[in-house]
Amino acid sequence: MHTFFVGGLRYTLENALLIKKDLMTVTLTGLLCLTGVFVCFFRTRRALLVYSLPLLVLPPAAWITQLIFGHISGITLGFGSVVVGLSVDYAIYIYFALAQTNPDTANVVSKITKHLWCNFLTSGLCFVALLFSSIEVFKQIAVFALIALSLAFFISVRVLPSYFKKGTPARLNTAKTDIIPLTFKGAVWVSICLLVFGLWGITHLELSSNLNDLNSTSAAFVKDRQIAQQLFPSNRGALLFSLGKTQDEALANNEQISSKIPDGLPISTLFVSSKTRTENRERWATFWTPARWEQAQSVLQTQAQTKGFNPQAFAPFWAWLQSSFTDSNFDFSTWYNPLIKISNDLYAVVNIVPNEPLYARLADGVHFVFISASELQASLVQNVKKEAATIVCLALLLNLIAVWLLFRNYKETLLCFIPVLLGSCFLFGCLALFHVKVNLFGLIFLPLLIGLGLDYAIFQLIKHRSKQEELTQLYPTRALLAAGLSTLAGFGVLILAKHSVLFMMGICALLGIGGTVLVSLFILPALWKRYV
Repeated sequence: MHTFFVGGLRYTLENALLIKKDLMTVTLTGLLCLTGVFVCFFRTRRALLVYSLPLLVLPPAAWITQLIFGHISGITLGFGSVVVGLSVDYAIYIYFALAQTNPDTANVVSKITKHLWCNFLTSGLCFVALLFSSIEVFKQIAVFALIALSLAFFISVRVLPSYFKKGTPARLNTAKTDIIPLTFKGAVWVSICLLVFGLWGITHLELSSNLNDLNSTSAAFVKDRQIAQQLFPSNRGALLFSLGKTQDEALANNEQISSKIPDGLPISTLFVSSKTRTENRERWATFWTPARWEQAQSVLQTQAQTKGFNPQAFAPFWAWLQSSFTDSNFDFSTWYNPLIKISNDLYAVVNIVPNEPLYARLADGVHFVFISASELQASLVQNVKKEAATIVCLALLLNLIAVWLLFRNYKETLLCFIPVLLGSCFLFGCLALFHVKVNLFGLIFLPLLIGLGLDYAIFQLIKHRSKQEELTQLYPTRALLAAGLSTLAGFGVLILAKHSVLFMMGICALLGIGGTVLVSLFILPALWKRYV
């Protein structure tokens, strides 16, 4: 005999177990990758302070998030690896600015602080946009990231500079990290190719609308779920709720709607209102007249002789029939109870019915509510898509306003969004090319890509501006490389996760952030020279 349980609780336990395993894998791999970045770009003991920053900001961010929401999701904790990559960027820029210059620390920090403010603002506004989501885990991620980034910014600007030794040399030769950007003509052609690639990707993108794709479970659970689906197909079933201010009113309403259905509702015959129960007892008492009682006994005795059973087997029934049967203690609800309490003044009778138009037409939304599993899922998916589009548009608008207020130049403002546009095209094209089915949580990455793409573009913009002030040394190319690789180390390692949500964020990060970094390094400088 094979006994199993399929329900929300098992989904939660299965997902929690897998996320816990993923967190261990992702954390260790992320630390290993960050160590690789450290070895390539730093190799000094004081530079270890850069990568100790996440240890200072993540625990308080997680604790405050848990206080606000009363709990913290495993998905939010998994997002911690992303925040690791983002939070070290501020310290990296500070470190390289101090390592490349000889002025006093305070003067260097004051000159680079505007750039860090820009980065913090663009990234922060994307998480602010997530706060407008109706999905709690999105809000948790937004609060968690905003707290962590705020602490990282404060520590990087106010605390760490005094610990970085003035003029500390970075061990990597500058010549090895000076990247020659594309020519203007080459940048234009590559941009056109990326735009075409992105448009093709959008038209061929596989977006999963199945909510089950958000769950990652064991093979045993998948097998049990398939068996349950065969026995109780969710796409052919629906729920019909009969509502009432009291339990009795809910039962009476259930009887009312049952009378309008050709075959009735089975629940309405087993669970009846007090009025119907009284009427049934009266009919029962009226039916069992002395004559009918004697007739039934005579028939049973005749059948007993023919069939060979003992007529005394029905003695308890005749004894009960002669007594006051209204005192019966039988209660079917001890076996199965379809009545649920929604609130103190609202109850409902739950009926499992076929997913057919008849039941949907009878539901008036006041006394009766019809919920189809397939229609509910379709509606939920549609709402999430609309909400994601709203969040992306809001993130774009907020960042557009912020960048404009910071630079007051429409050319520079528009060019800052080039890495976002082309990085998104690269992302969509690759997802379609490799037939990656994008689940709904993949949409969370889009507003984050906006903020990250703008960070690298702003770095290049300020570097281009600084040439006029002979401050180019504050913005070495290797600082952008180290920041981009650190973000990829924290974010991209999620691709190793077995949980579908974490994996989706990881692959989107690897492709999206990788694309924005490459565009910022090779394409954007050519456009700055031509148009700014």
